[in-house]
Amino acid sequence: MKLSILITMYNSCKNTTHILAKLFEQRQEGVEVIVVDDGSTEDVEIVKEACRLFWFRYIHQENQGEAAARQLSMDEAQGEYFTWIDSDDDITDDYVQTLLDETKLGQDMVTHYWANKDGTIPDRHPEPLVNWNVWSNMYRKECVKDVKFDLNRIYASDYFWLEEAVKHCPKLYHSKASVNIYENNNPDSLTHRFIRGEIKEFKNQ
Repeated sequence: MKLSILITMYNSCKNTTHILAKLFEQRQEGVEVIVVDDGSTEDVEIVKEACRLFWFRYIHQENQGEAAARQLSMDEAQGEYFTWIDSDDDITDDYVQTLLDETKLGQDMVTHYWANKDGTIPDRHPEPLVNWNVWSNMYRKECVKDVKFDLNRIYASDYFWLEEAVKHCPKLYHSKASVNIYENNNPDSLTHRFIRGEIKEFKNQ
């Protein structure tokens, strides 16, 4: 298996199904898709049925938070490389092909540009820094398999995971491709909920 594409979801069933359909349209040999449902309260049958029809894996866990869902998805990945898609975002029409082509570069980590829904591309950090979004990068699993998410973190667990993961990836390639389309207006995102004071940074707070 060359590439694992991981989707962690809590609700967002309609958009998750949209992403799954796009991935099916772009299907390639050597690519697996894994959906980890973190105890959604919505009816997830549409997602489960899409996974069944498209031969993707669906995994349910009791609600434990984003960090636990990302950790489980990474543990389950069988690909030499893996990446994440957030369930409320979108992907480009050449997403899978772009990532597969980049696996041939033999790098430990590949960073990408990302685009907003309106097509604009935000400024990215200058090299050698990376964008601190776990879903905008692709990782060689062997390099980061021992980097664990802090399961006590509710907010920004991905940032701290990535900060440590970079240290394990000496061969890092800065791609010029934009493959993820970011939905920054989702009122139910962890970022917006944290800003509104609805969630804390840690579970034990």
